[in-house]
Amino acid sequence: MNTSSSSSSSAFVLYVDHEGHPAPLSLCYHATASRRLASSVDRHPPSTMTEVDSAYCPQCLSFHDATTASNLGYCPKPTCRLCPLCRSVASIVVITGNTTDNYNGNDGNDDNDTTAVVAVYQCGNHHQRCHWNSKSCGIQQPIVRSSTKDDTDTLMIEADELEKVTTELGIQWKQRTEQRNQAAEEQYKSLLSTLQGLAKDQIKGLRSTTTTTTSTTTSLPSRYFPTMKRSNNNFQDGPEGWSVKALEDSIQQRERLYMAANQQPIGEYEAPFVSLEVETTIHPSLYNAPVESILLQPNQISTTTTTTSLSSSLLSSSSSNTLETSLLLPLPIPLRPRKSRRCRAELAEGRPGILLKPKLNPLEGDSSLRTGHGQWWKKDSSATEVVPRVSVSIHASDGTRHAFLLKVSNPTLGLVRLKLAPSNYRGEKDCWDDDPKNNNNNTNTNNNTSSSLLEHVLVDPLTQQTVDAQLIIPIANNNNNNTDFNATISTTTTQQQTETCELEAAEDSFLELGKTTSDNIPEQVAKWDAADVLLESKLSHSHHDSSMSMKLVGQKKSVAWFEVVLMEPNQATTTTTTTTTTASSSSSSSSSSYRAIPLALQIQVGGGSWESSLVQTQQLEEDDPKDYISFDVVIVWQNLMD
Repeated sequence: MNTSSSSSSSAFVLYVDHEGHPAPLSLCYHATASRRLASSVDRHPPSTMTEVDSAYCPQCLSFHDATTASNLGYCPKPTCRLCPLCRSVASIVVITGNTTDNYNGNDGNDDNDTTAVVAVYQCGNHHQRCHWNSKSCGIQQPIVRSSTKDDTDTLMIEADELEKVTTELGIQWKQRTEQRNQAAEEQYKSLLSTLQGLAKDQIKGLRSTTTTTTSTTTSLPSRYFPTMKRSNNNFQDGPEGWSVKALEDSIQQRERLYMAANQQPIGEYEAPFVSLEVETTIHPSLYNAPVESILLQPNQISTTTTTTSLSSSLLSSSSSNTLETSLLLPLPIPLRPRKSRRCRAELAEGRPGILLKPKLNPLEGDSSLRTGHGQWWKKDSSATEVVPRVSVSIHASDGTRHAFLLKVSNPTLGLVRLKLAPSNYRGEKDCWDDDPKNNNNNTNTNNNTSSSLLEHVLVDPLTQQTVDAQLIIPIANNNNNNTDFNATISTTTTQQQTETCELEAAEDSFLELGKTTSDNIPEQVAKWDAADVLLESKLSHSHHDSSMSMKLVGQKKSVAWFEVVLMEPNQATTTTTTTTTTASSSSSSSSSSYRAIPLALQIQVGGGSWESSLVQTQQLEEDDPKDYISFDVVIVWQNLMD
């Protein structure tokens, strides 16, 4: 028997949120006292939502509420500016220059008792490659200094004087910005008034109707909304009398009116016609360059210009580029939003459902605290610190049978009792055929429009790796005449689930530094061999009593290991148990080399178990006094035998 074995590098474990989307544990959240999981994966419909609480400037750390941030969008302080070329932070510096003599009314040749210096915005990357400053665009503030001072004190400035200079530079920047945007604002207002007039004409045309004995004709502006007349010939193509010739004439008339409208002015300005089919004449070396760098180039650039000359012209401050650089003003720094994330299902039930809430100060934090316990967030409900972590240590396959050694660890500071059981998860639901009546607290597993093909599933959030995996739904009992999958699972859950294991509280990771982990593995786990498990397995094609088996191999402290053996069902068996799948899904499943199997991670609530979740126990029947919360997990692996 050919057996392929590999480590956990090609196998992934995904958790299913309450909308049925599989996601890595690092992208999952568990709301306080909730019995469901939420995730931030980009799938529809989403299980979480984000809200903007406030915004702050990353330079001065000034805060603004959500309304002000949405209306403003940029930091209003004059000290917060960016270089228009390289987007580095621009600072206010005091420099000397030849142009400062013009502010004093001399030509630079007379002997005076004062030395002129100016305060300008200068790029923070000035000493490396970008030599931009606001002197080229005329934003500068002259500062008078006495010639009796030393050269080292010439560029020194007092705090109160610096505040005045900063305010004056902010006023100049605001005036230059308004002056630059004046023409665009006037054109926008003219265009807006023209469009409003067209809208009024359209509404007026809709209201004016002419009633005749045969039909009622709506009068619309003929310039922009041409009407089609009925065909009076004997060859009528439709029951209403519309002919194909009349339709073609109407299309040609609309095209002529559209071309004529492009030649007419809109408001007080002429709108030039720009064809999208014209090839660009920009130099190839400027394809990936920012727009501001292209504006620095002369008006006529030869296509044979070398890249070296273009690069030197970008960084040069010669007089030939004075007109171009004068248009580049310092850019305001955009505000960064402070976002909080909430669970949509919790909000629908009237609870806050806060999953993430950042701290007020973005620099506030304590690296000595555990992640998720107030380290960098005011509230952090990441599932990585609450939900037990499931990972694949070893998996092997012989083509149709697969063996997995799962490692389950307790991340909380309290004990957790858990077990593995079969899952009735059957894939993501079809969002277009969603029925609001089917929405419930559990994962949407009863939806008949779910697909067994998991398309573009994110398995590694670090590398953004996505795969297409075929979901294998195991059959608990093939000899049973009941074809209802949910009923089949419910009748055999007690026989197929593992025994309950109790995991101790996780120890602090800082206390475990320097300790070896070889002694933490039980002997049964160390001797576990995937090939021997496949050979000794009782699963075969001739015996369909159970297509999946699982058991507890061993446990020690806060870690437990489980064995899962799976046999892929044949095509006939899969057809009777899987749900309706689209034609595209069935065609893609044959070419997919990834497989997936759903499992249920059942965690006991109450009796001292999983107290960190703050979930309240429910009143249960007398024959089953233990309360369990079930989370669906999906094991995704690459079948190397395909």
